[in-house]
Amino acid sequence: MAGKVYQVTVQEVRDDTPSVYTLVVKAEEALHFEPGQFFFIYSTREGRKAAKAYSVASLPGQNILEFCIKRIDNGFMSNKLYKLKKGYKLEINGPFGFFTLQQPKRPLVFLATGTGIAALRPMINTLCKQGNKQEIHLLFGIRTQEDILYRKEFEELAKDHKNFHFIPVLSKEQWQGHHGHIQHVLWKVVKDSNADYYICGLAPMVDDVKRVLSVAGIPEEQIHLERYV
Repeated sequence: MAGKVYQVTVQEVRDDTPSVYTLVVKAEEALHFEPGQFFFIYSTREGRKAAKAYSVASLPGQNILEFCIKRIDNGFMSNKLYKLKKGYKLEINGPFGFFTLQQPKRPLVFLATGTGIAALRPMINTLCKQGNKQEIHLLFGIRTQEDILYRKEFEELAKDHKNFHFIPVLSKEQWQGHHGHIQHVLWKVVKDSNADYYICGLAPMVDDVKRVLSVAGIPEEQIHLERYV
């Protein structure tokens, strides 16, 4: 799918955790994309156009887009977008990307760290809205409980859809749930390895999870990746 340039208006910049925020923008028309795809957001830096890709964290087919963005120390785009006020005009281009939800034939296992959850959120919401009956596991790796993005939303989904299992995994805080890293917890919670796997986050984590899956004999066609840089 080829990208298209849209003019959008900032509706809200909302803090989600101490280091992550949601940028909400509104277009004049409904924006069509596949869950998991991303848009480029443009800004001006020292007189030149700069662009940064962000996965869409909201559902397609509406004129509101949500982007889940981590503030990076000395990061130009993440800090500039964070300071925007309601009514500010932005230019975006998209959608792009091949990390999209396939027609489910097997159980589904979603694995994310940090803002990698953004690309998986619309996939999972789409499956639940469609009444998908396959078993769905979401393993979400973060440091502490205050870093659990969309916690209430996923907990409510798990209550309403018995086939959806939300498994936060904390690496820097002891708690009653799982502790460590998602690649080490994976086989403790997923009993049927014959699944489709969707992995999104920073490249080292994605590559490590892929290695774990490959060692377990999971075919390449059942592993779907999106690496953040």
